[in-house]
Amino acid sequence: MFEHWYSWGTAVVLSIQHWGDWLAAPMQFFSFLGTEDFFLLILPLLYWAVDARLGLRIGAALLTASALNAALKLAFHTARPFWYSESVKALALESSFGAPSGHAQVSIAVWGMAAHDVQRRWFRWLAFVAVLGIGLSRLYLGVHFPHDVLLGWLFGGLTLWAPVSYT
Repeated sequence: MFEHWYSWGTAVVLSIQHWGDWLAAPMQFFSFLGTEDFFLLILPLLYWAVDARLGLRIGAALLTASALNAALKLAFHTARPFWYSESVKALALESSFGAPSGHAQVSIAVWGMAAHDVQRRWFRWLAFVAVLGIGLSRLYLGVHFPHDVLLGWLFGGLTLWAPVSYT
């Protein structure tokens, strides 16, 4: 059923991985910016030192996006690039199903919520670069197909849109 998407996605991932080994560290850094670990480090600082309301809203976005992602991964039940092709180097360890990308989904929900609330042009650009870099890093690291990242952004955007549209 997904054979065409897997073949095309594998070609894209391999093309990105051929950009060079020097990108491994920057891509792992970008990938870290989309993890629950990163957000759990930042949330207390945000809540206690910056703005409690923003900390709560970002915490809610993180929990919602993460829970939805876990359910969607089980529902879609799709492969990862390194499961599909031996040619793809797995530069990060992942054991769950592929679609949608949790990093992409959580990053757009959380960074998007922060950008919406901070309302500074420079921060919106920072959030945009972070979300884009996180999505690209997941391809480079060989743990997601392009459609996984796009689905993650879609569901993350829906997660972001729901509470933002009521404020």
